[in-house]
Amino acid sequence: MNSYNDNLHSSVVNTLQTLELAEKSLKSNLDASIFSLYYAEGAIITASENLNLANLKYKSQQNISSQAVKNANIATNLAAAATQQKNYTAQSVTNTAVSASNIQIASNAVVRLASDMGSIFSILKAADAEGELYLQGETAYRLINATAYDAEKLSQTAMEASTYTAEVSSSTVADEAAVTNTAIANLLAVTNADFSATAATVTADHAALAAAGATEKVAEGTLESSNAEYFSVRSAYRLNNRELNLNLTVANKTSISYDVYFNYYNAPFKPDKNHSASEKNETTVDSYPVQHYYIMLVKDSKKQVFTISNAENLVLNHKQRKLVTLPATPAKRLIQTTISIDDLLDSDGQPMQLGAKYAVFVFAQLKEDYKKLINNFDDYLSAPSESFALTVDLVSPGHKAIGYKDGEVTFTVVEPSGVPVQHRVIYLPDNKGLINGLLSVEGLRSIEKEVLKLEMIADKYDPLISNLEAQLLTLQADMSATSERLDATNEGTAAPTADKAGAKAGSSDQKALSNTKAEYTRLRHELTKARKERDNEMKAITPAKQEHPGFFFNTKIAEQVSFANYTVVHPSKDKEEVKNGVFHVKIDSTVTDNFGDPLIPGYHYIPVVLTVPNVPEEDMVQYKNALSEYAKTKPFKYEISSSNPKSETI
Repeated sequence: MNSYNDNLHSSVVNTLQTLELAEKSLKSNLDASIFSLYYAEGAIITASENLNLANLKYKSQQNISSQAVKNANIATNLAAAATQQKNYTAQSVTNTAVSASNIQIASNAVVRLASDMGSIFSILKAADAEGELYLQGETAYRLINATAYDAEKLSQTAMEASTYTAEVSSSTVADEAAVTNTAIANLLAVTNADFSATAATVTADHAALAAAGATEKVAEGTLESSNAEYFSVRSAYRLNNRELNLNLTVANKTSISYDVYFNYYNAPFKPDKNHSASEKNETTVDSYPVQHYYIMLVKDSKKQVFTISNAENLVLNHKQRKLVTLPATPAKRLIQTTISIDDLLDSDGQPMQLGAKYAVFVFAQLKEDYKKLINNFDDYLSAPSESFALTVDLVSPGHKAIGYKDGEVTFTVVEPSGVPVQHRVIYLPDNKGLINGLLSVEGLRSIEKEVLKLEMIADKYDPLISNLEAQLLTLQADMSATSERLDATNEGTAAPTADKAGAKAGSSDQKALSNTKAEYTRLRHELTKARKERDNEMKAITPAKQEHPGFFFNTKIAEQVSFANYTVVHPSKDKEEVKNGVFHVKIDSTVTDNFGDPLIPGYHYIPVVLTVPNVPEEDMVQYKNALSEYAKTKPFKYEISSSNPKSETI
């Protein structure tokens, strides 16, 4: 290879290598930004859940505190009433005892009087039986006996009243009322303390949510910037690869094959289809100079030291190069070929290994007559393709194959034969009332599309609007200058010495001013129309619809979910279910979501299945993990089953 080709090839390789290294570095920054955003969004969701629970507890504590205040008021009134009753009862006991004593004295006096009347009646009976005095004495005797009887009964009633009054337990009631009042007062103090603590928790959770929101917005901005930088370099790499490296691309990678795409070699000299020489020794060449294309596989670690000399040596070994058959119509720019993993050995003569990184080169063997024509006998070697690896793609269940019933998640998946896998079930919170306005994968892609559309609109309208504005400024200047000339001309024609030439010039300027105003009006209308069309197209850009779960989540994040935050699914004991690929996993009170928060009764969650290889760590690079379509999976409402401990339901 001559010095020019050497320098050109080196420049292309260095350019692509620099861009690829920058892309890898920015990809690392992008991944770090994604995880930072994920944890920041997790902090927001956790803070929102805590605040929601705290608000519910606050309302409950508020009701309890209000009831405790009412109870305390009742207990205070009861204690006061019991104390007052105790005093009244003591006074009643004294009063009834005194009354009973007085009644007893009166009763005794009546009895003695009755006894005296009995003696008098006996004397009257003996002295004057059946006399008038006797009859009056008999009447008095009967009346006093009845009075004595009534006095005895009244005395007995008074004694009983005194006894019953003394038996009233007002002191005990007062003591118990005092104890109850003290207990209720203590309970009120406890409920007030709990209410104050809950209020403080609500305040703290509000502050935590605000702080988490601020952190999350910073993380969003960092991710958007990292994403823009990454895709800018990614686009630059693709552009340079397309223009400088035949657009060499490896796509459709599976565990058994891959496709290689590249454009035709663009010859620097393009002779006619049949170049006829005027001199006898001049060579005749075809219009297309490439005789064969070869694809060569090189380990990623050795791609920077792979040279055209290495490529020429590999051409001799058909197992280390893939001959690409030229199509019948060379006018077609794109060449595509599928290479099986067993078809091509790498440059070291070793078979391709799953999980190992490789790059491909395109070696274009030019025709000898073309080399003679351009007096350069070097063939062409492309720069290396972007690094790639073949992996076994694992399978996760479809979103329709995942269901929830009676505290159990069930899914069906057909596992690849001969590949030991592990299914991890992760529960993503899906509560729009708590998760709102967070950046998701769809949102990030939507931003990219919106920016692209805005750039296209700007490319379409900004040059037109700038040109119209410049023309309008020019016309404004022309109208001002013409108006000044007209004013000067009008002053001159008004003078006695005015000539016909001045009047003619004024008429010409007047006509020019009218034409300029008409053109200004037309351009002004076009500018208004262009601005309106631009604004309408900008307004037509709508952000992507927010899908489940409303926060940033993808396979890379799912792979990093902590062991404590997912459930490993074990094969069923039913042989028929094992045969059909049916799996079950129960949800108990110990299960947490992907952020490590316990599942909350009444909240909705999305069951996500991550399928990973169940192999030694060094062999995991041979497999590509699979994540179920969480955005399309139906959420379920978590409820506490009868076997689980009782918990607060939202």
